[in-house]
Amino acid sequence: SFRLHSVAFIGDIEKMYRNVWVDEKDRCLQRILWRPNVSEPVRDYELCTVTYGTVSASFQAQKSLEVIADGLVTVNPAAACAIRCCFYMDDLLYSAPTVEDAIKVRGAIHTALAEAHFNLRKYASNSRDLLSTIEPENVALSAFDLRSETKILVLGLIWDPVADLFRVKIGACDDVDISSITKRIVLSFTARIFDSLGFLSPFVVRFKILLQKIWFDKFGWDDLVSQESKREFESLIVAVESLSSFSVQRPYCLKGDVVIYQLIAFCDVSVLAYCATVYLKSTGKNGESDFYLVAAKIKVAPIPKAKKTAKDEEEMTIHRLELMAALLLSCLVERV
Repeated sequence: SFRLHSVAFIGDIEKMYRNVWVDEKDRCLQRILWRPNVSEPVRDYELCTVTYGTVSASFQAQKSLEVIADGLVTVNPAAACAIRCCFYMDDLLYSAPTVEDAIKVRGAIHTALAEAHFNLRKYASNSRDLLSTIEPENVALSAFDLRSETKILVLGLIWDPVADLFRVKIGACDDVDISSITKRIVLSFTARIFDSLGFLSPFVVRFKILLQKIWFDKFGWDDLVSQESKREFESLIVAVESLSSFSVQRPYCLKGDVVIYQLIAFCDVSVLAYCATVYLKSTGKNGESDFYLVAAKIKVAPIPKAKKTAKDEEEMTIHRLELMAALLLSCLVERV
């Protein structure tokens, strides 16, 4: 829903886990031993709140939000839906068709969470009018800070609220030693490209295919790769620099006359990789349609057990890859 409407805002729950109390009978399961220094005796403590790192921590925190949403359904259905569906752990991402709707829903969400001792803060938005209604201490980006160079990190993506665009966060290439490329360097650089929605999937998969080839060649982590792999990696590094200007429009549709939204999904395969993509089709009152990329996912083709090197004749059959692509697509559609 963060990309569905024109007015968007984000927020963050302060110390979310520390505001969720654990039932007294279960606190013995969070017992720790501690002493400030070696000269003092060891003391026995029980942690009273949800503890980061435990298996159930994320569930307990999310379940707390669901309980808050359940109590808000009859009073404010829009705010209840936002609390239930628009939180990604402690991050709120929401959009509304008008500034008035956004202000109303934000206020209801903030009040409901505050009553449960969740402090929603670090607000940012593409609307100056919305930001001006929020207490200054709870705003990460004030209305006066909305400038052309403003950038906000949203779930790994860079959001430019002024232009209302998404950009992809990519690590710098300056520290890559082109003269001595190893498998460790290729993997390390590939991991720098964080592309949660798959906007750069056709590009990122080239790194993954290269890494698979290097693995085929049985190079050690710090062994120099072949000259062919080295040249391919160098060409990819050069191409990365052009991605700094890559951007995707945040709102799916800027028109206000949309009457029908449809999700359209595709999948395809090759001998090297298989992919899945989901698009949103919006149709206006005049019958004209626009299409927007929602998400994409690409994976390299798996290695058959009998295949030992990159030059072996046996390959994963296209039919099996098509089934794997269909599974990937169904998972992607369900997530969307």
